[in-house]
Amino acid sequence: GGSAGAVVELTFALAWGGTPPQEFTLSGTEARLRIGRRPGCDLLINVSSVSSEHCELYLKRKNRDPVLCVRDLSRNLTGVRHPTVASPHKPWRDLHNDEVEILQHRSELLVPARAKSRLGGDSRTTITVLFVLPDAYCPWRQTGRWHYEEKLGEGGLAVVYRARDMLNDRRLVAVKVSKFARLPMSSQQNRHIYALHREARWSMERLHNEEDPRHQSAGGVLFARYLEDHTGFAPHAPQGEFDDLRKRFEDPA
Repeated sequence: GGSAGAVVELTFALAWGGTPPQEFTLSGTEARLRIGRRPGCDLLINVSSVSSEHCELYLKRKNRDPVLCVRDLSRNLTGVRHPTVASPHKPWRDLHNDEVEILQHRSELLVPARAKSRLGGDSRTTITVLFVLPDAYCPWRQTGRWHYEEKLGEGGLAVVYRARDMLNDRRLVAVKVSKFARLPMSSQQNRHIYALHREARWSMERLHNEEDPRHQSAGGVLFARYLEDHTGFAPHAPQGEFDDLRKRFEDPA
């Protein structure tokens, strides 16, 4: 969030080898997260076909938003793909030295992309990129509500994800996640946060046809309450004053 001149920052996790994801934070466009065989790398892969510094993750800026990228630094290439629900096993794209690819939630890296084992096994490591998203389901701890499957769309205010509600029979849902946090009350972006809340509540309670058997007014209240508690609204009123503050921007009547 913040103005166009603010430092971009992104916290995300990397999962590999069947172990719980490890969180990393990149702050600014000069910071680097290096993956390789050298002991000083942020993610160490001690395999001979992996270069000392095989690839690196870094941020670039798109307007005020951070964009996570991977750059290959190796001789044996870095594989990258972006699985979707419809195509979970997309072919790998090989990144050659100094080539760059933008990463999304659940993008996968293959390090190295090309390697032959003398014993006939596959020594390559698949690394999954996981963005830190609100109340995300964690299979290792069995906590969280939403299993975020893929990004559906993005606008200036929020990102929409396809997700499964793990507390309600893995029901398919769309979760709209605000891009902004810790903004001054007078900022235009902060005003949009309350408009987003109003949009969600009115969409669920008023814009749906009440004669439709699928309409659930109680669900609309629950959805709006959930947004306030878990999907990006709490940082706008850390003292618990969200209900009072939102009245500055919307008229429930």
